[in-house]
Amino acid sequence: MTFAIRCRTCGKPQILPDSERGQQIVCRACGVRGLAPTAPPAAPSSTIPLAASPGPHHSRWPIVLFILAGVIATALIAALPFLMHRKTWEDTHRAQIIALKTEAASLAHDRKNHEAFDRYRKLEDLVEGQTFHDPNLRTLVDQAHEDRGRIYRALLATAKPASRPTTQLASAIRPATTPATQRTTVVIVPTTAPATAPINPLDTAAAPPSRPATAPAVAVAAAPPHYAKPILHIVKPATAPSTEVTDEQIGQAIEKGADYLLQQFDKGILKGMRGAGSDAGAFNTGLDALCVYALLQASQAIHDDRLNPRGENIRLMLSILKQMPASFGPVTYARSLRAAALAFLDRPEDRRALDTDVQFLLKSANRGAFSYRKLADMGKAFLNDDGETQGEGGWDNSNSQYGLLGVWAGAEVGIEVPPTFWAEVQNHWTQCMREDGQWNYLGKRPPTLSMTAAGIASLFVAQDYLDSSDTLDHVGQPPFSKPLEMGLHYLENSNHAIDVWEAGWRTGYTLYGVERVGLASGFKYFGKHDWYRELAKSLLARQQPNGAWPVIENGQILAARQNNLVETAYSLLFLSRGRHPIFMNKLRFDGDEATPGYWSNRPRDIANLARFASHELERPLNWQVVSIDRDVADWSDCPVLYIASHMPPPLKPADYVKLKSFVDAGGLIFTHADASSDQFNAWVADLAKKIAPDYPLADIPPDHPMFSSMYPLQNTPHITGVSNGVRLLLVNSPEDLSTQWQRRSEKTQRGTFQFGVNLFVYAAGKSNLRNRISEPTLTPTPRPSAEHADLIQLRYNGNWNPEPYAIVRFSQYLQAQTSLGLNILTRDIKDLNIEEAPIAHLTGTAAFKLTEEETKALKSYVSHGGILLIDSAGGSPQFTQSIRTLLPTLF
Repeated sequence: MTFAIRCRTCGKPQILPDSERGQQIVCRACGVRGLAPTAPPAAPSSTIPLAASPGPHHSRWPIVLFILAGVIATALIAALPFLMHRKTWEDTHRAQIIALKTEAASLAHDRKNHEAFDRYRKLEDLVEGQTFHDPNLRTLVDQAHEDRGRIYRALLATAKPASRPTTQLASAIRPATTPATQRTTVVIVPTTAPATAPINPLDTAAAPPSRPATAPAVAVAAAPPHYAKPILHIVKPATAPSTEVTDEQIGQAIEKGADYLLQQFDKGILKGMRGAGSDAGAFNTGLDALCVYALLQASQAIHDDRLNPRGENIRLMLSILKQMPASFGPVTYARSLRAAALAFLDRPEDRRALDTDVQFLLKSANRGAFSYRKLADMGKAFLNDDGETQGEGGWDNSNSQYGLLGVWAGAEVGIEVPPTFWAEVQNHWTQCMREDGQWNYLGKRPPTLSMTAAGIASLFVAQDYLDSSDTLDHVGQPPFSKPLEMGLHYLENSNHAIDVWEAGWRTGYTLYGVERVGLASGFKYFGKHDWYRELAKSLLARQQPNGAWPVIENGQILAARQNNLVETAYSLLFLSRGRHPIFMNKLRFDGDEATPGYWSNRPRDIANLARFASHELERPLNWQVVSIDRDVADWSDCPVLYIASHMPPPLKPADYVKLKSFVDAGGLIFTHADASSDQFNAWVADLAKKIAPDYPLADIPPDHPMFSSMYPLQNTPHITGVSNGVRLLLVNSPEDLSTQWQRRSEKTQRGTFQFGVNLFVYAAGKSNLRNRISEPTLTPTPRPSAEHADLIQLRYNGNWNPEPYAIVRFSQYLQAQTSLGLNILTRDIKDLNIEEAPIAHLTGTAAFKLTEEETKALKSYVSHGGILLIDSAGGSPQFTQSIRTLLPTLF
């Protein structure tokens, strides 16, 4: 037998054998001595007296100190081998794990089950996803998991009312060993399942337990306003956290990197530099501009008061940057990066300096290409980074991409750029592309990833500004020009897109180039690689404790401060710009030669719409291209999936299964008939039947919340859709809107752009938008459930199951929180039986009326101890009124 005590000094519990009663004992936590109680205490726990045993008053300090010094020295010598090794997660959390387990066990011993259960939950939250190498610690954690299950079952057993001692709610709980022939738990249909039969994510059978009895009889969920935006949650298999990078980790890395750069500034300028009148030339100006630009981008990815665009810190940085010299040295880099920084906020007081830099760059252009300085200065010898003169005509592709970026930054905020400039840029990059879809720096040098990314990104920029309005009314064209198609094809092959670490000291420079291609193309994947997620993970592993990213060459860290500044600035640009929320996912379906998939008749429609939305919502938004060949979980970065074409997409039966799963999980499909195609609209009607067979495709009325979620539209476009009574599942534009988005006609056709923003706000909300890889997934617990509970889902002649995945999500959440599995029994109301389950769930979206037989069944169920949980899905006032009419007939 054992007994529990608690130290009055430190509060730590301790379990002792009965043989220790009445003996002098020592608290293992704080060392206080005292006597154990001689008899079992009346209270649930005992305490150790504070007073130590009396002793002589003469001083023992010299002896004590001598002994203590010897003990400390011995301990340090013994611990030296361990101190020389880096502590593992287990080392740093061992004490916390043991303390939580001990505290929980003590609370359970004191019959404080609620408090004990809370400690066990904190322990499991702490260790979730960790791999244990210490078998003793692993055993302790497993024991804690089993103990939590017992505590939870004890809590359920005590939930019964005192007036009904013969039955317990716990009778609804089943061991996991229940034969499969009797009961099946929730089944999540995999996306690869054949589409020959309708999907039923809930496949259940019945096995009656003993009758439970509990109260309250009826629980009616409070109804929110009758507007439910789509909330996308995908249930997918568990993935080991150690193999993934999280949005939280990326945010922390950006914060550390920004903090490092901010510490390098003194009174608005990088330490060691001088402002106006400096003889250091454009090198210092370019470095300062790069760091300021990186901090401005970071300000929109994290919250830091020091990066407030209206704060004194940023104002001082920009004020000094405008005055810094850029007349000799790497002038093109300096002026282009400064233009990017000044255009980022587009403040009126910066306009003159920005215009000066853009005009300088335009005059420096050499048939769409750039050198380090103006064309007029080419007679003056200037060596490039490798100590050699520049190529024919005085240009290289690195300067050419940065010269273009500076001009583009000005054009994006309204500075006029001659159309011939964009044509010359496109011509330059087309002519210097290699036959394999790559680019090099200069001449006959070997191609590099950094220059290939520069070529692709530059072609995308030029394409955005070239006047192609005469071809927009045509459909069935390839989405990309031949050079762009070849360059993207190269990135989609093998590991080309993520081989940035081979670039040596150009790693950050290359990362920024790949990121610009990813954002310009919208591609979430290059081949099999989720480029942002994979490169971000590798980048985070290289960040130093001080927040900087060093330059690594031949496996060695180059310690020069300017190297760290450049690498850290580029790394921040990559992480910050790629982290923004996704506005829409555009579905890619390539088809084959016989049946091509015209998935992008308007290649820049969603890109331009996302740019408009970013400006209107004052929050940067990216867009993405996702493939029909990927798993549906890969579409979950955004709640809106955009499908546009003029022909029926060449989809397979399994693809429709994915689309239905996306909608059932909370997603919204937005279809668009390019060129107002009748063939595509006919396909949409067929799609609606496959993904939502119980609901009609109909015109969406002008007073629908979608048309006023952001802007009250004066002239609502003709839009059709499918609703489950809670939310829109599918929205279709049978008439062509995307041509205006492609043309960037936001001034003359503002209403079409406002409709696009309204659709996004309806689906995602105006605030608290999810960042790119902040996944809304509910990951099933890897442990099998030791126990199961039963719940009846009620079926009636009405919209009894508007959100099929809701119960799936709840079952996953319940198991994660309580280790309790959930058996879902779908039953007609007239067949409701208390012997099957103690809780029944009734939901709906519209008015309904039960038959006399159904009403009697509900009344009998409740009177025999069942709980009836009722909720109005989406806050439906019609369903709520039906419930108000129903309840008096039951009671």
